[in-house]
Amino acid sequence: MAVRPTTRRGILRTTFLFLNAMTTVPMFTILILKVLYWCSLYHAIQTDNMYLLTTFLAYSLYIFLDKSPTKGGWNLSPEWQRWFHNYPGFRYLAEYFQGRIIKEKDLDPTQQYIFVYHPHGIIGIGFCCLLATNGADFDKHFPGIERKSVTLNAVFLAPIFREWILANGFISANKATLVKTLQEQSIVLVAGGAAEALHTQRDAFKLHLQNRKGFVKLAMETGKALIPCLGFGENEIFDTLATSKADGGWRGVTHWLQQSFMRVTSISPPIITNPIPRPVQLSVVVGAPLEMDATKSVDENHKVYTNGLRELYDKHATKLGYGHVKLEIL
Repeated sequence: MAVRPTTRRGILRTTFLFLNAMTTVPMFTILILKVLYWCSLYHAIQTDNMYLLTTFLAYSLYIFLDKSPTKGGWNLSPEWQRWFHNYPGFRYLAEYFQGRIIKEKDLDPTQQYIFVYHPHGIIGIGFCCLLATNGADFDKHFPGIERKSVTLNAVFLAPIFREWILANGFISANKATLVKTLQEQSIVLVAGGAAEALHTQRDAFKLHLQNRKGFVKLAMETGKALIPCLGFGENEIFDTLATSKADGGWRGVTHWLQQSFMRVTSISPPIITNPIPRPVQLSVVVGAPLEMDATKSVDENHKVYTNGLRELYDKHATKLGYGHVKLEIL
């Protein structure tokens, strides 16, 4: 079973943290901003407000023409970057999940690393809240480690939300962008992607990793070490409808539709059966750097990474209440 929060909070504090979670969890933020965007556009059309309509048109063109996500994101000053990473909403979100970072080793601030987060979950809350930002004091755990966070190109098409994540140091999952970024900063990414999101179920830790080797190739080409990061509790936050190719009837059809949608859009549509995020304890274990040997094959280095990942999981699973959950690499 999931590890529940152990602290006692007053009803006002609990309510506040819940409301913050319902606006700060990325998928809810996207939904809220989209509703505001389209309602505003509808109002502009209904009132025949040419100024607003022109603004919407110009902004829509800007979304499609702006190349900053593939050019390393926004180049904010360190002060502004810290301000966005330290946004109080992220800290309250971490408090809602009793989020914490458990580190295996101090990191050299003069080096760049590739942080690889597992599992994807529905939206990667451990990735967004604990690693991409300072919700759980990443900057104090790893002083001097500047990083950019990686997401799909499609996410940068979300109105207004795109500016919010650009301000928080997000960049496109584009190889040239990642190679260039790693010359000066570390990056944080989720290797399992959309396919792994479909395996989000409680008491399961299924990683879609067997054929995911791009991040290993990136580490080999750039000479940067991989850092495995495990989010214990990520899969317990939301429940989803489990489907598979072997299912018959409507479940089989649902699985086919999910896979087809993912192939076309690169985004998976897991069916969430509880839209309210469960306040389980979220612990992100940050492992020691794993060096990739450029003289060996991609498969050999991939095995080094997956073996290190299994060792990290076995070391912490029981202590964090997940000893009964098997790590599966698909």
